[in-house]
Amino acid sequence: FNPDGDALGSSLGLCSVLKKLGHNAVVVLPNTPPQNLQWMPGYADAIAWDKNKEASERMVRGSELLFCLDFNKPDRVGSLETALRASPTKVLIDHHRHPDDFATVSFSDVSACSTAQMVFDIISALGHADLIDADAATCLYTGIMTDSGSFRFNSTTPHTLEVAAELMKRGVVPERIHEAIM
Repeated sequence: FNPDGDALGSSLGLCSVLKKLGHNAVVVLPNTPPQNLQWMPGYADAIAWDKNKEASERMVRGSELLFCLDFNKPDRVGSLETALRASPTKVLIDHHRHPDDFATVSFSDVSACSTAQMVFDIISALGHADLIDADAATCLYTGIMTDSGSFRFNSTTPHTLEVAAELMKRGVVPERIHEAIM
């Protein structure tokens, strides 16, 4: 509930890459994020439960594969919890401690500074880093920047900065993202 920069950035970044791979992918949010996140590439195509309950629930229940990003327990999606539980195949990608055992496949790494960093790593490990264009990179960088406290929290590692640098090579302009968020 209440998607932050990492939740939205990791979701929009992954969605962008999935679409490039030919999948019918949609970001479904438990509620509308704050105004300072609504500028992100791909946000206009996202569906928020508080704006469109029927479509949100239909998309979640009817998904062949549901990616659960940046939350560790089903009740964190508020009113979408019942639909989430009904979805047959779920993939959890998250960096929070003590995830519930609700997903078919779980990628849980509490040492990662953000879910967006994990999404970058997974896409790269699958050999699809070339599909991370400027828009997807902007979303992922936003997630990393916000959850790392603009790279000042202890969770910021050399790998975090390497990922940020890779995203900058793909067209991220840190100053613009920081201005939009702050």
